[in-house]
Amino acid sequence: MAIVGESFRVGQAPFLLQRHAHAVKAAVELVHAGVTRTFALAEGKVVGFSSSSPEEELKPGLDPTEASLVPAIALARLVAASGEYRVVEPKAPSVPLALPLSWVILEALRRTQDLSPVLDLLGTNRPFVRAGGNLTPNVSLVPLEAFVWDRLGSPLALADLQR
Repeated sequence: MAIVGESFRVGQAPFLLQRHAHAVKAAVELVHAGVTRTFALAEGKVVGFSSSSPEEELKPGLDPTEASLVPAIALARLVAASGEYRVVEPKAPSVPLALPLSWVILEALRRTQDLSPVLDLLGTNRPFVRAGGNLTPNVSLVPLEAFVWDRLGSPLALADLQR
């Protein structure tokens, strides 16, 4: 079943989650290559996650550390993806989580080989410039900015990130 929503492009997935992070309750469905991933969000936390991919399935009884990595790994896959998304009414998660969204995003970025799509959206100069108005003003860039600059150590060109 295809979802009808808005499209997202490469690098945008973390921003879409961050945009809805502080809702009392929201679920963001992201579809790429026939796989639907749903992030249940509440007050800045990922409180649930589901995926139509068996390898990203949260199973009851899963070790808490492993369970916390599943949404981050799924988001890391989405950083390099484009697809469709929509905001839906959240369902009760089969495995409840309480992960700070900023941690999930940063863990996803740590697992991402190519940060250039995210950096293209942020801009390459510090402080980051919102490239072409792609990001809405209410999206905080602080966690992403801090992570990227900590990783870089100094302002480098995008090409230098590929080393």
